Amino acid sequence: MEKLNNTLKVKLLFIFLLSNISVYLFTNSSVEDTYIKQEAPDIYRPGYTSVKIRGNLRTDFIKNKPVSLLNKHHKLFIPYAILLEELRRVDQTVHFENSLETETSSAEYIIYLPEKYIPQLSHNYDFQILPYNKNFNLSSFQTKRNSYELHF
Repeated sequence: MEKLNNTLKVKLLFIFLLSNISVYLFTNSSVEDTYIKQEAPDIYRPGYTSVKIRGNLRTDFIKNKPVSLLNKHHKLFIPYAILLEELRRVDQTVHFENSLETETSSAEYIIYLPEKYIPQLSHNYDFQILPYNKNFNLSSFQTKRNSYELHF
């Protein structure tokens, strides 16, 4: 009788463990599907457009990070843009009149930009991509004008 009682306990224990394992397997597979770590989601904002620019990145590249754009030559500052992705790196060799060569590297980026800045980007594609700063003083980048007057 005691042997029969032990086999019954073993059978019940086996069924209990088998049912727990099967429940764990079924629920575990569905939990992994719902909690898959995703990349930063694509964002949509009304009044914004994605634009491809070339520039030098002066901050860490993080997708969907707010940045500011600066073009010193045209005195253009765009205070708010969103960095979407880096397309490719472009290496250029610049030749000067005195035969010195310098290599500059820039990359092409896709940014998300307010539509009011699109007319200012007509031929300006070379930017410095800075960390987000809405209170930027563009007057600190005034270029020195050449004077052609002769003084004796």
